[in-house]
Amino acid sequence: MALRRDAAIFTSYVILFAVLAAPLFPFFGDALPTAPNREDNQLITWTLSWVLDALITNPQAIYDPPIAYPASAALTGTAHFFSAQILFAPLMAFTENPILAVNLAAWLTYPLAAFAMYRLLRALEFTPEVAWVCGVIFALSARRVPFNIHLLQYPNLFLPWVALALHRLRQDPTAGRALVVFVSFTLGLFASFYAAVLVGLAAALWAAWELLDRRPGRGRFLLYGAAAAFAGVALLLASVGPYFEQASAIAGRNAKAFWLPFASWGQAFSSIWMLLLAPFEAPGLRPRTSFDAWLALIAIAGSVAAYLARLPSARKAVPAGLVLWLLGAYLAVGYPTALAQVISDSPLGFFRFNIRFLVLSSFGLALLQATTLAGLRAIAGRPVQVAAVAALALATLGLRGTAFPVMEMARPSAPSFEAPLKKVAEIIEENGSGPLLELPLMGPVSGEMRNLEAD
Repeated sequence: MALRRDAAIFTSYVILFAVLAAPLFPFFGDALPTAPNREDNQLITWTLSWVLDALITNPQAIYDPPIAYPASAALTGTAHFFSAQILFAPLMAFTENPILAVNLAAWLTYPLAAFAMYRLLRALEFTPEVAWVCGVIFALSARRVPFNIHLLQYPNLFLPWVALALHRLRQDPTAGRALVVFVSFTLGLFASFYAAVLVGLAAALWAAWELLDRRPGRGRFLLYGAAAAFAGVALLLASVGPYFEQASAIAGRNAKAFWLPFASWGQAFSSIWMLLLAPFEAPGLRPRTSFDAWLALIAIAGSVAAYLARLPSARKAVPAGLVLWLLGAYLAVGYPTALAQVISDSPLGFFRFNIRFLVLSSFGLALLQATTLAGLRAIAGRPVQVAAVAALALATLGLRGTAFPVMEMARPSAPSFEAPLKKVAEIIEENGSGPLLELPLMGPVSGEMRNLEAD
């Protein structure tokens, strides 16, 4: 019965996001989104295709794609997207079209993220309608509207899945449930290094809240949870060694927050207010609206009120949600001055696009929104809660849902190499043939010419 109900819920999300993406589907076969970065979208498609081919034909060569000769381990110049192969590989096998496969893989993360949030909220004793609408809100949260495939580098669906696995492990600390924690956590780590940081922070915070639960079994939860986390991290370290070698070689060179400078404590807390109330998004993605700001303010106030009223579902959701929301918003504007140099000189220096911490903040905000809706039922009764859920669903779909397909799709096209090839031919004719050295691209960042690929 439960499996049939969950299947119906997931199907409802698939239908919803299929309707939202309907204007884009005709372009999925031969075009990619142009934002937030057209070149990165083509690179993601190529990377997924190469990794899949290497896994099938020669796994030992996975870090040595045929680019950047004679440099070794050239894959370390970009994210690996290993976990994305779970979606991309079967789609590629079925369609034999990498562009269609990557578009569909990115689109599938929307119903999967919504369903993951739904399952977590149901486990935290929220009603089905509250869990359903907050799943939609979470799927359409920061960095995910309009549709883009760049989100494969920082997928949000692993955050609620890991939290759910930890919650179930705390309820019944068994080896089987520890295995589920290991699988969900490890998949999050292997999505990308950006995702690994986000999942790691969310898992650590959620585990801390679970440890505050006074029910018996704390010791076994801590033992099983630590074992699952250690196994996942150890597997990551054993599998992506070339990345860490590259990071150690360039530590401290380019590790700066890309969008905003490092923030002091005072600057960061004032910036949280700015993030909440002012439009703030990456170029090419839809700016935050006043609807987002009011929704966040109401969620924060309502969830705190529900917690003070000792609403059962608020006991874990509110503390965890507030910390996740605040931490994500704080880190999104820069690193604290005291930690900036430490991060810069460590392998974590690659996390320069701090705005991606908003994915963590959105996870916390979804928990607060769910608690506010649950509080309405305790205060005003179920009819008022149902009306609020319906109004929120309509507002979300009307504002963020309609923006979902507002994205220019363009066919990938190779630049003209005719003139450079003629010059290469002249050099070869004069000096003899041999291997060519492919130099990394350079781009202007904050007025300086800097390498954007090395990290």
